[in-house]
Amino acid sequence: MPAFPITRLVPGVAILAVWAVWAALRWWGHWPADLSALYFAGHFHAEGMPAEIYASPARFFGLDMPQSWADAATAAGHPGVQTFPYVYPPLWAALMAPLAAWPPQAVFDGFLLWHLALLVLAPVLAFRIMRPAISFTVFAAITAALLATSVITEQALFQNQPQITVAFLTLLSFERLTSGRDTEAGLALGLAAAIKLSPILLLAIFLIERRFRAAATAVATVAALAVLSLAFAGPELHLEYLRKLSVLGDQLVIWDLNLSLKAALFQMSELVAGRRLPASTDGPLLLESPGWLAPAVVAALLAGAAAIWAATRDAAPDARLRHRLAAGATLLTLCAPLAWAHHYLVPLFLVPGLIGALPTARAAVLILAFGLLYADRVAAVLPGWLPLNLTTPISIAGMGVLAAVFALTARRKEDVR
Repeated sequence: MPAFPITRLVPGVAILAVWAVWAALRWWGHWPADLSALYFAGHFHAEGMPAEIYASPARFFGLDMPQSWADAATAAGHPGVQTFPYVYPPLWAALMAPLAAWPPQAVFDGFLLWHLALLVLAPVLAFRIMRPAISFTVFAAITAALLATSVITEQALFQNQPQITVAFLTLLSFERLTSGRDTEAGLALGLAAAIKLSPILLLAIFLIERRFRAAATAVATVAALAVLSLAFAGPELHLEYLRKLSVLGDQLVIWDLNLSLKAALFQMSELVAGRRLPASTDGPLLLESPGWLAPAVVAALLAGAAAIWAATRDAAPDARLRHRLAAGATLLTLCAPLAWAHHYLVPLFLVPGLIGALPTARAAVLILAFGLLYADRVAAVLPGWLPLNLTTPISIAGMGVLAAVFALTARRKEDVR
């Protein structure tokens, strides 16, 4: 991509910074149940209590915290708070251990500043990936409006979620790949996959595009961090981590914040069978996953990947790559066993880039529809409007349409320099 003068970024970054200040004031001092899992995993590692790191309710989700975790929160001066179970590789518990010497809220507020900085910088990467037919100032203004109103961002900041870092690293990998910096792209994707495993599946696009150096670097990065993790934490914790992933894979989580194809397909099958699921707005509904469901999701993933390949194969190489990355990232999130709202940060950052891929009026309508469908206020009231529990299928349909649009518009895309 041609050099982009940094001075042209200043107005857009300033708009995003205003949003970030507002978000910091809103979320400063908030207790995040997700991020606190990393803090207390680090605490137990530092205290030499590895057996407690992956302690969780029997079915993993639920409000009944293990007693050891409740006691640790009380000892830290925060009795009665909610902390979710730890479900990250053991390496991050080891690396969080030194931070556990600090008061938890100070650590959380520090992470909040880190995450907000990444959310301000991520649109710069998205702009460079998508190359839309608008200035960065306009792109940033659209993105800031989405950040301020979307349930995706709301949940990411409510939980102070490490997914923000994963999304940034994924975008950084995409940007480096589209700029021809394959080694850096592989490093970024490998680091993202070492935090949460799902980004490693994006290697399929690297391989299809014959970007073998990027793919090899990503694999080598994950392997190096895996060895480091074993050195820090030992094999037993890694076996326990895999057991927890198995428990998660066997479950079906029905909740209005879990926007996964797996949940949507089950809900639709229940509707067709004449059964109505209980409302899940007050917390997760945990069910055993029927045997047909996982193969159906895998089939949908493979069919979607084939459709993306077919829709983009005749596009110009630059447009083909960026639209495959955008569509592939959206599809992979849809087909993940769990796809919480905050997992869709990458599509949120890329959707303003459709201006230029589509005629401006059509792109504006699509971006507005995305903003409305995934607005936090709409997410809060939509379940009460619907006669059946169809919030997840409707949200999934929206993301499926977005993945299709990302793929199909590669044919029309012309580089905007």
